[in-house]
Amino acid sequence: MNASPGRKPRRNSPRILFLRFGYFLERELMAAFALTGADVTAFWPEREAAPGAQGYVTSLLERIQAHRPDTLLSINFLGGDLEGPLMDLLNKLRLTFATWFVDSPELFLHGRSHLTSTRSVLFCCDPDARTKLEPMGFDNVHHLPLAADSTRVDLEAPIATSGTTLPVSFVGSNWVDKLGRTLCNFNFPRGLLRHYRSAGWALAQGDYQSDTLSCLQKRYPKFATAVAPLSASDRRGALHLACWEANRAYRQHCVSRLAPFNATIVGDRHWQRQLGPLASQFSLHPAIGYYTPDLPRLYRASTINFACSSTQMPGAVTQRAFDVPAAGGFLLTDRRRQMDELFEPDVESACYDTPEDIPEAVARWSKDTTRARAVTRAARKRIAAEHTYVHRVRRMIDILCAQ
Repeated sequence: MNASPGRKPRRNSPRILFLRFGYFLERELMAAFALTGADVTAFWPEREAAPGAQGYVTSLLERIQAHRPDTLLSINFLGGDLEGPLMDLLNKLRLTFATWFVDSPELFLHGRSHLTSTRSVLFCCDPDARTKLEPMGFDNVHHLPLAADSTRVDLEAPIATSGTTLPVSFVGSNWVDKLGRTLCNFNFPRGLLRHYRSAGWALAQGDYQSDTLSCLQKRYPKFATAVAPLSASDRRGALHLACWEANRAYRQHCVSRLAPFNATIVGDRHWQRQLGPLASQFSLHPAIGYYTPDLPRLYRASTINFACSSTQMPGAVTQRAFDVPAAGGFLLTDRRRQMDELFEPDVESACYDTPEDIPEAVARWSKDTTRARAVTRAARKRIAAEHTYVHRVRRMIDILCAQ
């Protein structure tokens, strides 16, 4: 494995208590912290805390007293949404609360400007996070992109020159289940329900750097008007609804362009219905677990690994931008501002600009496999040098030390 050897804790490295909920990236961060020698202890609220909000705070306080951390860390603000009780405790103890948003931060912080604190540190993979969060009063915001887990793949292994068995593959859900859960969890007014599909399609129409609600006020004001009188919690739910519908519509629009290429879709049960008559032109496969060895094998077995990004972070790349080349596979994805900042265009990355460009791009890269392998090699070299979770954790620690 291409993993850095462990090293002793740095002299000024903060002691971190990591709030774990079994969420995406938690195990990657724990592995990266171990490789840097950081002093990190995990606290599992759902396993270790007493029931209820007060039980959580009491159990957390006991762990804080035992571990004496400088910083509490979570993913996507998990464990921080108790708001008053938790923030009061942290302010009293003069502890930093750091969170890394691996999704759009406004989906979690909209309507929570009262949680702004000089003791909060927000890391965001969304390159537009500062623009979105500063108007809410959050000013300690730091850009921290996603990366590759160097403990799961060998970044120095040779790239296979032959042997791919799938012409094109796409790995991902179609967002139908997330849409359904959001609709079940909120009692949205009829006026909002009449407009959320059109609002989602409006969001899917390209880049925007403002917050989502401001974008909707310009592109589809009827939805923004329906959201305005809702409670803060329901407004966050409505933003989720619009974003999930945007993702569903955009993903279906992009993936359907793969119909002429005998593509394989690895995802949920809804793809058959979502693709309609086009489904017969695809090979549909059940989802593969993210942490199983089958997924890197799929990336290497595909001539083209196709990806399309989320619409709630239109400037950001997805986890696939790192995982696929790290595993030795070739990635074709939609162009995002962050992609061109992290990888040299057309040398370390291959992108299509619009959904209409997908058929031509797939056909071109399918024929030029020599160049595709060169892109994969260059991307993986860049990842090893700059874009592993060890790099991200070191950056995080540097920022926390400076607080």
